[in-house]
Parts: sequence; C-alpha cells; structure tokens
Amino acid sequence: MLNESEMTSDIQRFFEAFCTAFAEFDGALIAQRYATPYTSLNAEGALQVFGTQEKIAQYFQGFLNKYHEQGFASTLQLIMLKLSSSINRARVNRHEQA
Repeated sequence: MLNESEMTSDIQRFFEAFCTAFAEFDGALIAQRYATPYTSLNAEGALQVFGTQEKIAQYFQGFLNKYHEQGFASTLQLIMLKLSSSINRARVNRHEQA
C-alpha cells in the first residue's frame, strides 16, 4: 500500500500527464491514462461505460473536437500547459521542503 507521499506523487504525475496529453488535443493520448472499462458520469448524472481504449479515445476526442469547434483550443492548451507546470512546481517545492 502506498504511503501518503507516494500517493500524492502518483496523483500529481497522473494530472501532469493528463494536462500534457490534453494540451495535445489527442483523444488517444488521453485515453492511455485510463484502464478499461472506463466509466464516465456526465453532468446530468448519466453513466457511460467504455470497454476499449478506442472507445475511450473517441469519448475524449469528442470533447476535444467540441472545444476546438468553439474556438477554445488555444486557450485550453495554454491552461493545461500552465496547470501542468504548476503541478510540477508544487511537487518540486514539496520535496524541497521535506
């Protein structure tokens, strides 16, 4: 079992990799972060289950395409890259303080 520090590091690495993948606007790259079956809960409370990496990639690519069509692509890329950078800095600062 992971201790708190190891778990925190794992979570930080996960979100940093997610942000980097999201900034690439590549659903397949994002899908690599998730195991199958992947279960999604939307804002209306509906569950969706995706049984393959391809279906997970299509799911995320759908969101990415919508963001791109709405003109949010460059803004979201910047946000995700900055978030990734912030997560990385927080991890470094935490280790320096320990």
